Amino acid sequence: MSEQQRTCLHEAGHCAMARAWHWTPGPVTVVAGSAAAGCTGYQPVPFPLDVVATLNPSMPFMLWPEPIRTRLESDVLVLMAGNISELMLVPVTEGRQADSAADSAALLLRELPPLGDQDRAGR
Repeated sequence: MSEQQRTCLHEAGHCAMARAWHWTPGPVTVVAGSAAAGCTGYQPVPFPLDVVATLNPSMPFMLWPEPIRTRLESDVLVLMAGNISELMLVPVTEGRQADSAADSAALLLRELPPLGDQDRAGR
């Protein structure tokens, strides 16, 4: 797979996730610039101003107004979607494949000392 094809899949991931959140699509390029291999434009749903006025940013995130939490969470998902689409769709063709999360966890567990009788009993 060429670098441009990989970039297309990456940018398509951003586009698909933005569309899933009903964001207005914008231009997409896979022509490399000085800082990125591609770029996706989109216009997120604006923050509701009446809700923004009630925000107390010193409160824990889970206590923020739901529309603001949803918007920030959707921002993160759209940003992550490019890398996730690459991980899901770009075949690994060279070198050793990365360990899965389960494989990594198993390796970490092997390095832990064995549980004693008191640990097993939950005391």
